[in-house]
Amino acid sequence: MSKINPGVLFDASRSWNGYNHQGKLALVYAIQEITKLVGTDASEAEDRKKLEDHFLEIEYMEDFSVGKFETNGDAVYVSVHQVKDRKDTAPSEYKSAIQGLAKHLIDEPDIKEAYLHVTSPLTLRKKFGEYVSEMVADLQWIADYEKKISKEIDSPVKTAALAELAEMRRQFQGLPKSQLAKVSLYPYRIGGKDQTHCPEDQVGVLLKEALKDFYEKKNPGTPKTGTSFVEKSYLYMMGKLDQHVVDRSLNYDAYKAKKKDRRILFSQIFDWLISSEIGANGEDFYLYHIKEKYFRLADEHCEKCRRGNGSCRPNCQVPVFKDKLGALSFSALETFLYRTNPDVDRRMDINTYDLFLQKSKIKDPFLKGLRDILEAITDGAVFDAVSYRDQDNNQYALTTLARDDRVDEDEDREICTNIVKNEQAFPLLMDYDCLISRDVTSESVFASSLSVAQDDIGRGGENIFHPRNVRIITLDRFLEPTKEGQ
Repeated sequence: MSKINPGVLFDASRSWNGYNHQGKLALVYAIQEITKLVGTDASEAEDRKKLEDHFLEIEYMEDFSVGKFETNGDAVYVSVHQVKDRKDTAPSEYKSAIQGLAKHLIDEPDIKEAYLHVTSPLTLRKKFGEYVSEMVADLQWIADYEKKISKEIDSPVKTAALAELAEMRRQFQGLPKSQLAKVSLYPYRIGGKDQTHCPEDQVGVLLKEALKDFYEKKNPGTPKTGTSFVEKSYLYMMGKLDQHVVDRSLNYDAYKAKKKDRRILFSQIFDWLISSEIGANGEDFYLYHIKEKYFRLADEHCEKCRRGNGSCRPNCQVPVFKDKLGALSFSALETFLYRTNPDVDRRMDINTYDLFLQKSKIKDPFLKGLRDILEAITDGAVFDAVSYRDQDNNQYALTTLARDDRVDEDEDREICTNIVKNEQAFPLLMDYDCLISRDVTSESVFASSLSVAQDDIGRGGENIFHPRNVRIITLDRFLEPTKEGQ
């Protein structure tokens, strides 16, 4: 990020992104419902007409919900879904989630299903419905609130709050068995096996199976039912969901004021499923694929760190980075990638996108730097690079710069040449004093380049581009407190 950057304010969707478990589950459920609704021989227009009355809603009433519009235009919920990505196997650990689902049935009694989604198999010593009845009947949490409020000074607000809690107690106690029966563990079928949990590493399989089922119904015997197309559709669908999440973050006030509708119509998801862009492999396709890879590597990095240390390191910035990355639009993501990989001076396409996915370079120096640099990422108005400042106000950008095979100065000069030739990296050369690498070093990017001098950079003879004398240092050097940056 440049000197003027902010950080993004997020709504509840900020902690999940296209790679998130609950977002994928929401798509799985919606696509399964769409597959039930569409006709085998129906036209696209006929299917779309049937689907436009149904919608998916994410991170509002619940983790995700599905509903439909009545003939009078009113929206009603059909199913609500709590998603818990936890290792706990005791049903008691999910009491608040179950009570929350029951509360929805009080507020919206026409809801047909209230599902709990878990990632670990629960240890059930009796029927799940019996646990539900016991947990809903346990109203200690209401008693605790009443006790807390009773200590407050008498006022109309206190009287109203206690009356509201008394009414809530009455409503929970009056929930009939027919309503409680709607609260259940979601039944999955993954790889031909029935189960009541979906581990995080299986949700991608589940989504691809849902996609394949849709195409087998609408396009039987075509390449769309094949593994290659389903894989492309999977990335395309996740990219579309990612765009929705980012838009929710960037336009929080508009959604809160209901100037924008957070509901995703089934007809819109249907249009995603049949889009001709799926096979086109446009730039957004590669950008989402890269984004997902960054999230996967970050998760692997955190898991390895926790195994080695027993917990996350203090002040580790990997989780902060994930939140910021998750909020980037595709255009902003492209800018971030070019500035984090400033030596990649080629347009992103099928032949070059893997240059942004070199695992060893993302892990070291990039993720390693996020973990080991004990400073918060510098905030500004746009997140376009991971930045730090030292006590002298010099600005550093954390990159993926690293040598490939040769350990010599020739490779460093080639890297510097690629940076200088890369127009996408110009802002780094204008705003930053130093780039952080794994093992590349240079006292001057321009002096080390093979063919481009600092004074030669410009537009024709106008020379409107005035770069700094940018250096490159190693992460180890940056981490030495007496020498750089700390």
